[in-house]
Amino acid sequence: QRCQSFEGKLSPDAQKFGCLQYATYIMASSNFFMGKLGDAKDVLKKLDSMSKSHHLYHPILFKVTQLNKMLGLEMKDAYMELNVPNRDQLKYAVVIPEGTTEVEWEWMLDDFSLNFSANFTSSAAGSTPTATVVQSLEQYTATSGPCLGRYEPTKPGTLIFTFDNKFSMMRSKKVVFRVSPEHLVVAPCK
Repeated sequence: QRCQSFEGKLSPDAQKFGCLQYATYIMASSNFFMGKLGDAKDVLKKLDSMSKSHHLYHPILFKVTQLNKMLGLEMKDAYMELNVPNRDQLKYAVVIPEGTTEVEWEWMLDDFSLNFSANFTSSAAGSTPTATVVQSLEQYTATSGPCLGRYEPTKPGTLIFTFDNKFSMMRSKKVVFRVSPEHLVVAPCK
């Protein structure tokens, strides 16, 4: 709690680095390991309300996700749970409207490995649609932690996310997935 007394007193550089958010995560984790589960949940809620615009956002997000899993908290509605069948793939599309400056995504694999790709196809009026490979991963393993991606579109279009498990003869794969900004709609491809 002493760390929270620094809120508003940190330099802009310290705020941008994420010192307060990291200290808050440590407080939640400490409460969990001391058996104070209610306190840990309360601190995680406080952390969720704090600024997400800092350098440690992704490492803290990964740790918080793991701690939430241990606490048995539900994933936020922003995460989709996917089951990618063996010998198959799932594709999801996100329409990127004009004026969107940044799209970020994150997915985590429960176990084993999975192929993944993110492809952008422009749909600007008067231009020929062109496909751009934004991210392509082969045999991405669960032990690698969350997969993060980011794209800064210069025109409207569609991002297609492909979770490819065609190589797996016997195992389906469980994935949690989200895209931000949260107003963007993620829809399965037909």
